[in-house]
Amino acid sequence: MEPVLVEVVDRLKRHIAASPDASEFCKKAVIHLIDQSRGLTRPVKMLVQSDMERRRDLIVGVHDMCSGGGTTQIDQFLEKLNLTDIYLRSWAHTPTDWGIGISIGKPYGPFEEVEYDPAIIEQIVLPN
Repeated sequence: MEPVLVEVVDRLKRHIAASPDASEFCKKAVIHLIDQSRGLTRPVKMLVQSDMERRRDLIVGVHDMCSGGGTTQIDQFLEKLNLTDIYLRSWAHTPTDWGIGISIGKPYGPFEEVEYDPAIIEQIVLPN
């Protein structure tokens, strides 16, 4: 897949940053994943195994941003940006398989893993 225009990626990041459906930490983690996806051309995931409080925050926050019942509605926003092959997802399959990811072409991977590091995520500045 060809890289997405920087302006389109910035618009997506601003939409996520403005979301009332997720915590500040969750929004920063999603923006970190977008940055790691190299212009939305590389499917990436972040597994969160030991940070129980933030793990739930990330899973629920991504779910709520994607849900049609929320106000962010990421899937519909991606469609408006003509990014119909990009998916933002969260999952909690087993006690050790909790994560969030950005996939390309298929809703659930395969993914390249990005290290979960709360210190790096906290340093992300949310765009206006």
